[in-house]
Amino acid sequence: MRVLCVSSLWPPRTLGGAELYASRLAVELERAGHEVGLVSFAADASAQSDMTMVASVREWPYKLEDFARQPPWSRAAFRVVDLYNPFAGHSVASAIERFRPDVVHSHSVIGLSTAALTAASRSRTAHVHHLHDYWLLCRRTTLTRRSGDLCEHRCRTCSAISGARSLLLDRHPPDIVLAPSKSVAQMHASLHWASGRIRLLAHPVPARSGPRTRPVPVAGEPVVFGYLGQLTAAKGVRTLLEAFSDLGGRGHRLILGGRGPLLGEVELAGTSVTALGWLDPDAKSEFFEQIDCLVVPSQWPEIGPLVALEALAQGVPVVGARIGAVPENIDPSSEPLLFSPGNIADLRSALWRFVTDPVRYVPSGGGRAGWPEHVSDLVGYYEEAIALRGARR
Repeated sequence: MRVLCVSSLWPPRTLGGAELYASRLAVELERAGHEVGLVSFAADASAQSDMTMVASVREWPYKLEDFARQPPWSRAAFRVVDLYNPFAGHSVASAIERFRPDVVHSHSVIGLSTAALTAASRSRTAHVHHLHDYWLLCRRTTLTRRSGDLCEHRCRTCSAISGARSLLLDRHPPDIVLAPSKSVAQMHASLHWASGRIRLLAHPVPARSGPRTRPVPVAGEPVVFGYLGQLTAAKGVRTLLEAFSDLGGRGHRLILGGRGPLLGEVELAGTSVTALGWLDPDAKSEFFEQIDCLVVPSQWPEIGPLVALEALAQGVPVVGARIGAVPENIDPSSEPLLFSPGNIADLRSALWRFVTDPVRYVPSGGGRAGWPEHVSDLVGYYEEAIALRGARR
């Protein structure tokens, strides 16, 4: 099967798990005998040496990674382009004509705009869209305010932007919309054009890198907690630093891997807190060997936190926020460590619960699909989309 992948960014350019998932999926599809092409923002050709770059899109008014550093008027200009970027639409249409895929699989299309989705759906080719964020519902893609706090209801601006995108997609919707968790499927069920098109496809658990060599700490011994992800308020980094402050003076440690606007606050959080910066795959494996427990303190309703699944694969317990897909992506043994998102006292209590009895929370493992099963299920949805497109002609 020929699959055309549409993604705003592609490794080594990444902003989060969406690009990492999409690129790994492409590798696994090719390993299973399928041919994969790519449409993305223009990038260094050497970075795409193992991927057929069918078409690229010129970024305007600036690179996607620079969005957070822009003044308000410049961010507003980007959002106008993100409603409908005709250059992206033309690139996707041109790529379909040249590559002649059996199915278009779109991922995160921030900056590529709704045009990238409608261009795929206007063609005679089947189209599967993958939900990696709340871009279809929220201008910030996270359902949070600028402070990182969860929005209690959608604001007028987000409702207007979402409505404009839906007007375009009402006429040219994807054949299938994939949601990586039940919570995400429920959040998007309100979109009229998505009715009857949403399918659940949970993220796979990655293969274990090897037996875990770090021993489980004895109750009361110093514990190393870890965080891996963007250093932002919406990810709960400030909440984590505040909650951990009492533990730092008692011999426990917190190490954080990732980059983002809160890096300075992490670096000033004290000697018991260590900022590692961005981690490549080898450094990530070492990170999981260094920690006793992962913390996922998100304040936005996570779509499908890949880092929680990586922890599960490595046999690492998780202290997680009770929000979005986090509860769906942890081992049952970690459920007593769930806490209310944004609640410093509740998170602090969860950290102390782990410290007092680490052995209790060791993951049991098993029961989750790996990449081969995931690809097999995905190809089934590709085939369904192809059948649906044929029936709608």
